[in-house]
Amino acid sequence: MEFALFLLLSILAGLMQPIQSGINSQLKLDLNSTYLSGAISNFIGAILMVLLAFALEKDGIRHPTLSDGHIWNWTGGILSALIVSAMIIIPKKISYASFFGSVKNLV
Repeated sequence: MEFALFLLLSILAGLMQPIQSGINSQLKLDLNSTYLSGAISNFIGAILMVLLAFALEKDGIRHPTLSDGHIWNWTGGILSALIVSAMIIIPKKISYASFFGSVKNLV
């Protein structure tokens, strides 16, 4: 049963990607700024992730330090910004079907 639940959640997450891209593109038009719309999208997502971390982490959260682990562990935000920017800019240039079709074919 747990497997089926996570399978359903992964399918729903995949279906939400084109919707998110369209929402981000509309926000870009409303704000007249690709980068501000991406920043707002990432900021809202970051707030949600922090709330989820505090609500769902069973063992508590420890204060992170840069000396923990590898420095590249901290580059996820950079990658997220690049992904959101690509999802805002590229589909308008090559069409949503081409963008998400090419991403699907790579995976």
